[in-house]
Amino acid sequence: MAIFHLAIMEIAHRKVSFLFAVLSIAVAVGSLTGTLTLLQGYDVQTQAILETKQADLEKRVTRINDDIRKAMQKLGFNIIILPKDQNLGDWYAQDYASKYMPLGYVDQLARSNIETLEHLVPCLRQRITWPETKWTILVVGTGDKIVDPQIQSGELPFEPIPKGRIILGHEIHRALGFKVGQTVTLMKHEFTVHKCHPEHGNKDDVTVWLDLLDAQELLDKKGLINEIHALEMQGAWSNISRVREEITHILPNAQVVEITSLASAKTAARTKALEEGKASIQRERESRETLQATQKRLACILVPLVLLICTGWLSLLSFRNVQDRRSEIGILMSLGYASGEILRLFLFRSLLLAFFGGFAGFFCGGLVGTLDSRLLVPALLVAGVITAVAVWGPAVRASQQDPADILRCD
Repeated sequence: MAIFHLAIMEIAHRKVSFLFAVLSIAVAVGSLTGTLTLLQGYDVQTQAILETKQADLEKRVTRINDDIRKAMQKLGFNIIILPKDQNLGDWYAQDYASKYMPLGYVDQLARSNIETLEHLVPCLRQRITWPETKWTILVVGTGDKIVDPQIQSGELPFEPIPKGRIILGHEIHRALGFKVGQTVTLMKHEFTVHKCHPEHGNKDDVTVWLDLLDAQELLDKKGLINEIHALEMQGAWSNISRVREEITHILPNAQVVEITSLASAKTAARTKALEEGKASIQRERESRETLQATQKRLACILVPLVLLICTGWLSLLSFRNVQDRRSEIGILMSLGYASGEILRLFLFRSLLLAFFGGFAGFFCGGLVGTLDSRLLVPALLVAGVITAVAVWGPAVRASQQDPADILRCD
C-alpha cells in the first residue's frame, strides 16, 4: 500500500490528533506572521503620519509665503539700487541720492532674466523747496510701468501714476487744503491731484509723487534716475549677498541696499513655521520609533516563547501519535515495510502538518492587519522547521522499533 495512502488513512482515522497538531503549528506561525504584520503596518502608519505632517507643513508655509507677499506689497519694496559712487551717509541723511544713473539700467536688469528680484521700479527722488508754497518737500517720480521680469503673484505691489497727475502726502494736502481733482502748481507746472494719502507719520507725509517723465522734466534730469526700487523673490529672502552678487554682476556701476526690517519681518514667520513644523515631525518620529522599539523588544521575547511552547506541544503530540500506533507500526513492519518506509510515513504526515499549519497560521496572522503575500514563504518555512524539530525524534524512534517486541507486548 502506498505511503501516501497510508498517511491519508491515518489522518482520517485520527482527525482530532491531526487537527490539534495543525493548530499548534498555526498558533506558532500565526504569532510570528501576526507580529511581523503589525510591525509592518506600524511602519506604514508611521510613514503616512509623517507624510501628512510634512504636507500640512508645506501648506502652512505656502499660506505664510502668500500672506507675506501680500503684506510686502502693502509695505513696499525692500531692495534699493543706487549709483555706485553714491555716499550712503549722505543718502540716509538727505533721503535721496545726489548721484544719478541711466534709466536704461532698469531695462538692462529686466532683459538679464534676473533670478533674485520680482519687481523693478525706476525712481527719481529729490528734496526741493516748493516755490509756490515755500514748503520743503520730497519729489518722487516713478516709472509709468513696472518692469517685472518674473511676476510671482497676481497683484502688482505698485500703482503707476498717470502722466500729468500728482499724489500728495497727508501733511501737504491737510495743511494746504488740496482735494482730489484740484489743480496744483509745482515749479510752474500744473498737475491734477490724483490721490491724497492718509497719515503715515513719516517723511511720506511731506512727499509728492509724480510720473517719472514729469519728474525728470520738473527736475531737469531727462533720462536719469537715482534709485531703482525692487522686491526680492521668495528664494532670495534674507539672502542679500546673493542679491548683491547678481545685481552688481549685471550693473557694475550700482550698489544695493536692503531694508532689513522688512526682510526680517517677511522671513520671521516662515522660519518659525518651518522650525516648529520640523520639530513636530521629529518629535512624532522619535515617539513612534521609541514605541516601535518597545514593541520589537516585546516581540523578541513573546514570539520565541510561543514558538518554543508550540514546538514542545507538537513534540508531545507526535510522541503520543507514535505510542498510539505501536501495533500498526509492528504490523506494517511484519508485512515487509522497511524502517525507511516507516520513517517516510511519519515524515510525509509531518509535511502535511507543516503545509496546513503554515497556511492556517499565515492567514490567521494576517487578520491583525493587511495580508502580505511576501510572508507566505517564510510562514511555510517556519512551519516546516517547527514540524521537523518536533516530529523528527518520534519518527526516528518509531522507525527503529523491533516489530517482534511490539507484537509480543501488544
